[in-house]
Amino acid sequence: MESIKSRKADRLQKLFLTTIIVSYVVGCCWGAFAPSLDFETELLFAISLISIFLILTKLVYIRARRDGDNYIRLPILVSAIMTIILIQYRFIFIA
Repeated sequence: MESIKSRKADRLQKLFLTTIIVSYVVGCCWGAFAPSLDFETELLFAISLISIFLILTKLVYIRARRDGDNYIRLPILVSAIMTIILIQYRFIFIA
C-alpha cells in the first residue's frame, strides 16, 4: 500500500491566510465603528486597509506564479477594488 503523505501548509500559505483574516477584521471594525470615528482614525483605517491589500496582492501573485493557482487572483483583486471604492465613498461623499 502506498503511504499517504500529509501536505502541510508552508509559511507563504499561512501568511496569505493570516493577511486575509486581518483584512476582514480591519474592514469589519472600520465598518462597525465608522459613524463614531473622527477623521484621523478613519484615515488610519483606510491607510492600513490599503497597505494590507497591497501586501495581499503581492502574496497572491507570488502564490499564483509558484503553484499555478491563477483562479485565486480574481477574488482578492475584486475585494481590493471594492475596498478602494468604499474608501473613496467614505472620504468623498460622506466627509
